[in-house]
Amino acid sequence: MQEFESLGEAPVYPAGDANHDGTVSISDAVQLCRNVSEGESLTASDAKNLDMNADGLINVLDVVYILKTLHA
Repeated sequence: MQEFESLGEAPVYPAGDANHDGTVSISDAVQLCRNVSEGESLTASDAKNLDMNADGLINVLDVVYILKTLHA
């Protein structure tokens, strides 16, 4: 019987944590802005996590949402 190493569960990041450092900050807004402007593809889990206004799209409105939450 072959043994397999358990990889565990995938980490869970806070909504809006674009750079996966465990917190939401201005760096996440900058990263998401870069992703949007350069047309970078996102994983399904990142797309779900970064769709801040829940409209099914990742765009500048999600960046604005992150910025608003930081200054609320």
